[in-house]
Amino acid sequence: MIFSAVSTFAQTDTVKTGQTNDAMIVKPGKPNDSMAVKPPHPNDDMAMAVMTDTGFINKNIMDNMMEIQVAKLGRDKGNAQVKKVAALMITDHTAILNELQRLAKKKHPDASNANRDKMPAIAPMTIPKGSDFSKTWASGVLKMHEVKINELNTLIGFTQDAELKVAATQALAKIKVHRDLLSKIPGAKVVSETKVVRI
Repeated sequence: MIFSAVSTFAQTDTVKTGQTNDAMIVKPGKPNDSMAVKPPHPNDDMAMAVMTDTGFINKNIMDNMMEIQVAKLGRDKGNAQVKKVAALMITDHTAILNELQRLAKKKHPDASNANRDKMPAIAPMTIPKGSDFSKTWASGVLKMHEVKINELNTLIGFTQDAELKVAATQALAKIKVHRDLLSKIPGAKVVSETKVVRI
């Protein structure tokens, strides 16, 4: 079933355990991979506060790449309401991604972009049809946005980097708009937490 892991795959440091055909399971990367950023659980504000600005930027570059992929799926497969929200998400998350990549290059001009700018891998997925797709997509993406709003609010509260705080504040405003639009899609609801494992 599509988005069985959407609530965790793009916004947290956890992934679902699952079967080969489970949808949207993200490959977490090797333990020593420089891009294997391991942010805290989104509800752990104290742990979130110890994430470095660089770690946050790298994680959110990956998150926004994933959001764009998921939005394109909604644009291609969803109903008219989903397509409208998905199109806005593609525009906004592309802008957020570009700003994060700009900040990353400015703060670490000598760092390799090979891993940081690589699109996360998504396993093959089973896509429900019609209204089932639209409400399942909207529910999964709504959960992603709720988690990201909490993460950005926490980052804004602890970062001392003025540029990053501005970028996060601008991103937060866009994501709240997405959240509000997603919540109006018939059948959309925040999916319940699933059993997760740390990576």
